[in-house]
Amino acid sequence: QSLLFIHIPESGDVEMTAIEAQIRELSATVDVALREGGSSASTTVTAAVADAMRAWSDYQRIMAEAIRLSRLNTNVRSFDVSIHEKRTATRACLDALGDLRSAIESGPHATR
Repeated sequence: QSLLFIHIPESGDVEMTAIEAQIRELSATVDVALREGGSSASTTVTAAVADAMRAWSDYQRIMAEAIRLSRLNTNVRSFDVSIHEKRTATRACLDALGDLRSAIESGPHATR
């Protein structure tokens, strides 16, 4: 899970691929441990391992979806827009509003 927290804000493909390689390596370790645990003679242990394998399968499915969404990088792009482009657009709007106010204040005034 901690690698997903690093993957999500990452914007570079090379870095994301490296994180995914680490995730696959750790996942393989879990797969081996579950297979070895499943070879136990005890019925109780075998049932527990079967439950763990189902939970692990669910987790892997969710993790794959999180990685897919992370690869879209919408959060990184949104952050970039809100931090950089928003500032420029806001400044332009405030400048235009200031010019409009000045024009209104300096224009002819209606009298009765």
